[in-house]
Amino acid sequence: MQVNLLLSDRDAANRNVWRSNHNGSSFTLDHSVNRLVSVGEPPMQSKDLLLLAHPQAPAMVLPLLEDLATAPLTTGAGADGNHAHWILGHLALSETGFRSMADGTPNAAESLKPMFGGGSQPQPAGDGYPAYADLLTQLKARHEETVAWIESLSEDDLDQKSQAIPEGFEPFFGTWRQVLLMRPLHYMNHRGQLADCRRAAGREPMMA
Repeated sequence: MQVNLLLSDRDAANRNVWRSNHNGSSFTLDHSVNRLVSVGEPPMQSKDLLLLAHPQAPAMVLPLLEDLATAPLTTGAGADGNHAHWILGHLALSETGFRSMADGTPNAAESLKPMFGGGSQPQPAGDGYPAYADLLTQLKARHEETVAWIESLSEDDLDQKSQAIPEGFEPFFGTWRQVLLMRPLHYMNHRGQLADCRRAAGREPMMA
């Protein structure tokens, strides 16, 4: 298994070779990028990290969304908080929105923007929302499409300048790599809200 760890400056100064307790593997410090790489293996690329994060973040969110299908309008932060139905629609819109920001591909979920886009407010009764089950199906399918797209990219692709950055968000979405870094972080941001919704609905925690 390849190992690639970020080190502090102090660690970098004090350690040139680390030995793992796992199978006696040896690791060397690549000073040019301040990271450990397994001897005899190529350095881990940013794409490798993205392919770790992109399946894992939704995997930690989808079970909460599925559980809240029976309490989709319960909020965890008072009457004005985000409920699961709004979060689900927002994630479905954002799922293709991230690629749209990166390469300019039209967002297939653009019709959801008035209800679930940035600046929209959750409707307490979910008035006019698409069915929860339909949104969940869309989100899962688009997630698979996103991961397949990332698998097709090279490091040079990830260096490309993003095509449709919202004004004021250039530091977050300036390159394709930055866009794709924000996607799993976005999932985890809303995971916290969903956890609050589940608690308000009287559900037991899924993780300690």
